[in-house]
Amino acid sequence: MEFDEEEWRRKFDNYDMNKDGVISGEEITRLMQYVGFNPTKADEEDFLQRLGKSKCKEEEIITFEEFFELVKTLPDPSGELYVAFKCFDKDDSGYIDKEELKEILTSGYMDPNDIDEIFALVDDDKNGKIEFKEFITLFK
Repeated sequence: MEFDEEEWRRKFDNYDMNKDGVISGEEITRLMQYVGFNPTKADEEDFLQRLGKSKCKEEEIITFEEFFELVKTLPDPSGELYVAFKCFDKDDSGYIDKEELKEILTSGYMDPNDIDEIFALVDDDKNGKIEFKEFITLFK
C-alpha cells in the first residue's frame, strides 16, 4: 500500500476536531474507528503506548508526524478491509459466522469443505465467529 503523506494529512485534519494541529487523547477513539477498529479502553491504551504516550489519554496529544508513522504499521490503514468485512457481516453483528461466510463464498463456486478449513484457520479463539482482527489475518 502506498502512503501518500498529503492524503493522510487530510485524514488527520478531519479528526482534529478543534483544529489545533494535534489529535487529543479524546479524539483517539474516533481515529481508531476510522481505521477499522472498535476500540476497547485497552486498545486505546495500546495505541497510546505504541506512540510512546502515557495511558491517560485525556492528557496526551498526537502530532501528524506521530500519526503518520503509526498508520504505516496498521494492518488496514485505509479501511478497505473493514468495508469488505462489513459486507460479509450480513447481520451487522460485528463478526462473521460460518453461515455468512458459506453464503458468500459458495456463491462463487467454492467447495464448502474449503470454507470449513478457512474458517478453522482464521477463527483463532475458536468461538465460532470471525472478528475483524481475525479477518485481516487472511490478507497479511
